[in-house]
Amino acid sequence: MLLVNRALQAEYDQLLLTHRDPSVHPDIKSLQNDSAAAAEAEMIAEAKHLTKHKTQLEVRMRILEDHNRQLEAQLQRLHLLLDQV
Repeated sequence: MLLVNRALQAEYDQLLLTHRDPSVHPDIKSLQNDSAAAAEAEMIAEAKHLTKHKTQLEVRMRILEDHNRQLEAQLQRLHLLLDQV
C-alpha cells in the first residue's frame, strides 16, 4: 500500500510540475491543443443541437398559436349561436 501511495504521489507531483511548466513535457502543448479542439468541437455540436431544438420549439409555438386562433374562432361562433337563441 505504501508503494502505491508513493507511486501515486510521484505521478501527482509530476503532473503538477508539468501543469505549471509545460516545457517539462514537450507534448503538453499538443495535448492542450487537442483538449481545446475537443472542447470547441463539443461546443459547436451543442450549439447545433440547441439551434435545432430552438427551431423545433418555434414550429411547435406556431402550431399552438394556430390552434389558439382556431379555438377563438370556434368560441366566437358559439357566442353568436347562443346570442341567436
